[in-house]
Amino acid sequence: MYCHVNVKTGSRGSGQSAAAKYDYISRAGKYGAASQDELVHLESGCMPSFASSDARLYWAAADCHERSNGRLFRSLTAALPN
Repeated sequence: MYCHVNVKTGSRGSGQSAAAKYDYISRAGKYGAASQDELVHLESGCMPSFASSDARLYWAAADCHERSNGRLFRSLTAALPN
């Protein structure tokens, strides 16, 4: 049996964007048409009330309001067998 787990973090200091990362993971925006892989499951939990219906609002707010050397996001990817 094969299982792989990967954790990544992103910060504004390294030039990353939390909203762009969310778009990439969710295959939205400019990443929607180019995607070849099927998105099986996407979940955003423990969101504040202003972002309960659209998690991208939270990630866009993180880009605007997080301190310059702060962590914008932590991404967990799990590859599981069929």
